[in-house]
Amino acid sequence: MEGSSRRRRSAILTALCTFFALALSSSAQATVLKSLQSIFGLEDWQGDACYPVAWDWVACDGDSRIIELNLSDKNLTGPIPDAIVELTQLQKIRLDNNQLNGTIPQSLRTLRNLQLLALDNNNLSGDIPAAFVDEAGFTFSGNPGICQVGGNCNSTAPNPAPAEASKSDDDSNEKIYIGVIAALSVIIAVLVAGLVFCSVRGNRYKSRAAPVVT
Repeated sequence: MEGSSRRRRSAILTALCTFFALALSSSAQATVLKSLQSIFGLEDWQGDACYPVAWDWVACDGDSRIIELNLSDKNLTGPIPDAIVELTQLQKIRLDNNQLNGTIPQSLRTLRNLQLLALDNNNLSGDIPAAFVDEAGFTFSGNPGICQVGGNCNSTAPNPAPAEASKSDDDSNEKIYIGVIAALSVIIAVLVAGLVFCSVRGNRYKSRAAPVVT
């Protein structure tokens, strides 16, 4: 009877720890999405991005992890935010048919599950990251300033924006990104503390359940 009670307590503890981890993951995603809303001036959607119905510009998997950003034809301006890479489960990013400028962030290479990256028809410039060149699902056409690997940049690239305006945009995005990193750091610290607590409690239950050798 006592062993059955301990197993029930252990199962409840495991379920609570799992719920705790998923809740923190959802909070981290929400922080990133809020930053994207601010950077791009998107509609201020409320509530969970995945549940009960996903927002119209994201798609989620069965564990409520965001696996797709669909921001095609949204009239987006400015550089591609580095904060996107904090959505670590992304498989598809659609940013085509906008007015994005700047270079393609090298940080996108850290998204190990990325299968599609649509950046067509923007005002991007600079080199295509070498790791992206041979990827069938990665498209960059319609960006006059894009450089081919090992080649020269197209001379028909659009004139850059005034330096002062560009610096202002960069500073603004940097502040937002720093805010995202700070928020995520707090969330991760709480997650680690919660997991340590769950692990310690789990070990205590195992110790109590172990037979005493005489």
